[in-house]
Amino acid sequence: MTLSIPFGDNALALSFAGSRHKFLSATCTPDAFSDCLLQLVAASSSEPVPLGVLRLVVAVSDQDQLHGILEQLTKDFPALLCRAEVVVQPPFSGQLQLSAWLVDQAAIANEASSNSSSAALQWLFSASNELVPSNAQVASVFSRQFYDGMTFGHAQGHTPDDLLRAWIYIGNITQGRHDETPYQQVNAARRDVFQEVGIGKGTVGSPFPASTGIGTQGPSLTLGLLSCRTRPGMRLVALENRRQTSAFHYPKEESLIAPLFSRAVAILGGAQAMVFVSGTASIVGAKSVHLGDIEQQTRQTLENIGNLLCARLLSDYDCYPAVSGLESIVSYTVYIKHRKDFALVRAVCAALLPDRAVASFVEADVCRTELLVEIEAIAVMPE
Repeated sequence: MTLSIPFGDNALALSFAGSRHKFLSATCTPDAFSDCLLQLVAASSSEPVPLGVLRLVVAVSDQDQLHGILEQLTKDFPALLCRAEVVVQPPFSGQLQLSAWLVDQAAIANEASSNSSSAALQWLFSASNELVPSNAQVASVFSRQFYDGMTFGHAQGHTPDDLLRAWIYIGNITQGRHDETPYQQVNAARRDVFQEVGIGKGTVGSPFPASTGIGTQGPSLTLGLLSCRTRPGMRLVALENRRQTSAFHYPKEESLIAPLFSRAVAILGGAQAMVFVSGTASIVGAKSVHLGDIEQQTRQTLENIGNLLCARLLSDYDCYPAVSGLESIVSYTVYIKHRKDFALVRAVCAALLPDRAVASFVEADVCRTELLVEIEAIAVMPE
């Protein structure tokens, strides 16, 4: 079996805070999915430091592929099912795309290690993929998924304070009236569950997790939750872009219910940082800008991301890494609303983002109808 993008040519391995991380991406056909995933698992186990799949994203072309992939995961890779987000976001190269984040096994939280005294960061990820029969059920499904994720985390020794990142893939994201769209329903449910478990603590400036709320085709809702137990000398910090209104302070005309997420969340320690940048778009203040201009929207989006990764912002938290800015990005995903814009968006990203970064480009709707592109990223800044 030959992959259209071999893992070796679209993979990046590096260390952070004493643990090894590897980001990779590949495309294949649905009938080659199991072989592709077997190759990934085999490659990870042969590493000098054994790696495990922390998070797996499978972008498929249609609902039939989604059902088929979920069946294959259930049958052949049951241990990965709770770590896999399977979404209908047609990739721009190939029928099916796998994006994976691997971490050395000692750093992945499990029942055996959650009570250990290890000084390593302890990572935990969980995912839930569900069909939603009607838009009216979006809020209840999201709430159940979130509480299930919190219960799973609690069993591994994680608390709500350890939650640093969420991915929310929302079917029919902008369908309906402004106050009834699935996106607004998710915002309402998120507000309620965050209040219930104490995330944000209800005070101005309290940190919320980083987040991506993005469209997926068909009546489904997928939620991925990433948490990390830090070690002494390291801390989680929420970052905000000074040129943007914080999302949790959006006025009602932009979002009837403000989405409770931070622009980015960073793990900081001395002169090193790992930054999780939320889904970011062409927004200045609270307003969408460069309407109808895909190139300028892409450039503005990357400028916004750069503002979150700049040395000056990190210095406010007494963190002074050797590398910062867009050059520190190791993995990013680009969500493009219209397929016709793919070549131009990819060209802008290639010009402004590092060649070594593992990139994924998929077709997806964005939470505002006028926005044409959204980008999320992970950056690692070494000492």
